[in-house]
Amino acid sequence: MGQQAKAFGIKALIVSDPVMENIGVVARCAQYLQEAGLPFAKYTGVDSEPTDVHVKEALDVCRSERCDVVIAIGGGSSIDAAKAVAVMMTNEGRLAIMSAIRNGLPKSRCRSSPFRRRPERVRK
Repeated sequence: MGQQAKAFGIKALIVSDPVMENIGVVARCAQYLQEAGLPFAKYTGVDSEPTDVHVKEALDVCRSERCDVVIAIGGGSSIDAAKAVAVMMTNEGRLAIMSAIRNGLPKSRCRSSPFRRRPERVRK
């Protein structure tokens, strides 16, 4: 994952949730990025039902840390929030204006920054 992300930018933002952080998946991703020599920041505040608040918080981290690649770790909530961050990184305006809602899912109309996802299944 580290080398793949490095091919797309110079600093990554990991977007995830507290569960993935607590079970060590975020740390494992961070290790891969470190091994590849890719600096990163992280936002692990995504809730099970992400809102524009989560997107804004993650986007604030992304912009303040000058990230140019977004990596989602976790399930659909983290992936959705990370996709929204990737779109908002390169587009001005509000998220509601950037997407049309169809079947409850945002369909982006804008270009985004490089985005990679890593869905995780928690195994018992």
